Amino acid sequence: MQKYINSVSILTSGAAAPGASIQVLNYPALTVAIIYSDNVGTVTNNPLTADNFGNFGFYAANGRYQLTISGSTIVTQYVADILLQDLQDSKDVLNGVPGLTGYNIDIKNQVGSFTSYLTNTNTASRSYALPDASGTLISSSSFNAKGDIIAGTGSGTSSIKSVGTDGYSLIADSSQATGFNYGSRGGILSFSTAGATVADGLTRYIGLAFVSATEDLVYYRVPFVGVIKNMVTQCSATATGTRAYTLRKNSVDSTITSSCSGGTAQSSDLTHTLSILKGDLVSVKLVTSGGSDAVRHDITLEMIKTEA
Repeated sequence: MQKYINSVSILTSGAAAPGASIQVLNYPALTVAIIYSDNVGTVTNNPLTADNFGNFGFYAANGRYQLTISGSTIVTQYVADILLQDLQDSKDVLNGVPGLTGYNIDIKNQVGSFTSYLTNTNTASRSYALPDASGTLISSSSFNAKGDIIAGTGSGTSSIKSVGTDGYSLIADSSQATGFNYGSRGGILSFSTAGATVADGLTRYIGLAFVSATEDLVYYRVPFVGVIKNMVTQCSATATGTRAYTLRKNSVDSTITSSCSGGTAQSSDLTHTLSILKGDLVSVKLVTSGGSDAVRHDITLEMIKTEA
């Protein structure tokens, strides 16, 4: 039920029109409406009479009404299609609005690049999930276990990343579809010729403390799943010529490479990464050329333990 308040005045002077008669009709049927003096349903007279200041008011059920205003000092006036709507009356016990059926709620993102709609076709109680940036609905059923997170896999795409092992943290990993993985710092992997020198014009393979022309003799067998990155190389002294270093996995060159030449003793590759599995065989290939001096070589890499 909604309250309506207004006043009546004389058009030519603006003075109040006390005692004016106001009849309330249902619109557009123009039948006499039932009106009330309060919000608890006390029926009052219709038509009603304006007070000494021309004021009047009444309560009525939600709906559309017309007022017919008349009196000895005024010309009869008609005020049509007055809408009375008390939203508090419209709510059910669940604070829903049962009268609203078959409606759409239009939702846009901040820049308006997508629009989605929440649609209701009946009065049943329901809940809605808001769409993500692509317009795709995300619900609790998208998650499989505690700790699952949503991660982007590209432009406009995403997937669920399962929780990692206790004690592991998120680590950037470009080899993963989500761009990261769970892992822990595995430490430093050191390859060295261990005092031996490598002359010019040779290809040699370096292990943890060995150097050989035969790669099978120097392999390091990886003990866990992870990532290798951040290779730094060091010669025992400033040397002439060129020295090219390449990290290899299972007898195949990786993208982790570096080289130094002339009077430079150190080089690095801090950009590329290599994914490794438990049991993979890794070594460093060294190629000397251009009159390279015979010097000792040491190579360090960062090795990170990650989820499979």
